[in-house]
Amino acid sequence: MHVKAAGQRIDYDAGGTGRPLLMVHGWTSDRHTFMALRPHLEASYRVLAPDLPGFGASPAPGDGPVTLGYYADLMAAFLATLQIDEPVLLMGHSMGAQIALEMIAARPDAYTGAVLLDPAPIVWTDKMRRGMEATRAGLDRDPQATLSALRDKAFFRGHEPDWLRDEIAATAAAADPAVTLAAFDAMLDWDGAAALARAAARPLLYVGADRPQNREQDIRAHAPAIHWGRTVGHGHFNHVLAAEQVLAMIDSFRALAPV
Repeated sequence: MHVKAAGQRIDYDAGGTGRPLLMVHGWTSDRHTFMALRPHLEASYRVLAPDLPGFGASPAPGDGPVTLGYYADLMAAFLATLQIDEPVLLMGHSMGAQIALEMIAARPDAYTGAVLLDPAPIVWTDKMRRGMEATRAGLDRDPQATLSALRDKAFFRGHEPDWLRDEIAATAAAADPAVTLAAFDAMLDWDGAAALARAAARPLLYVGADRPQNREQDIRAHAPAIHWGRTVGHGHFNHVLAAEQVLAMIDSFRALAPV
C-alpha cells in the first residue's frame, strides 16, 4: 500500500485492529524489520509500518534537508493522511527510535508513549561521537567496507545467523546512497538529550541489545521514569532474533503504562 503525505509517497504495511501503533525502522533498513513482532502486536493494535523516504519502497525525498525533524514531521503527516485521530503508540528501532522521540517531543499529546528498540545514540558521550564520526568518514571513503564493518563489529554477534546479515546487507545496498549519508548526518546533528527530556512526559520503554548503544545512567538523567530492559545474547537486531524477549518486555510495559 502507499499514500501521499506532505507531497511524499510513503509505502507501508498495515494489519490488526485496535489502537494505532506506528513502527519506524532504522537507518538503511525498511518496514520488514518488524515482521517477527507484528503477529503478536496486531492482536491488540492497528499496526502501521511505513518505509521512510529513501529506504525500502518509498522514493527518496525531494528538495530540502533530511533531518530527524523532517522524518518526524513526515510521519505525523502520514498518520494525519490516514485520518488517525487518537493518540498513537510509537515503536522505533535504532534511528527510528530517535524519530519516535522527536515526534513525542514535538507533540506529546498526540502519542501514548514509545518503545525504543536498541536506539541509536541519544545522549552523546565523547567516545560515542568519535566512533560515529569515524564511521561517517568511512562512509565517504568506502561505503561498502564501512557498512560491512558495522555489521561485523557493532550490529551482530558471532553466533548470530548469516541469513540475517545477508538480508540486512541487501536492504542497505538498496537504500538511496544520498539519503543514506544525509540520514547519518541527521543522527550526528540531532540534539537527542533535549528531545528525550521533552518526550519523558510520556511512558517510555528502552529495549537495549546485550551491549546497548546508550548508557542507562545518561538516559535516566533526562528521563528518570523510563522503563529499561536488555535482551540476552543478541545484538542490534534483537527484535528479529530475540522477538520473544522483546515482546515479553513490551507486554510488561503495557501492563504498567496506559499505552
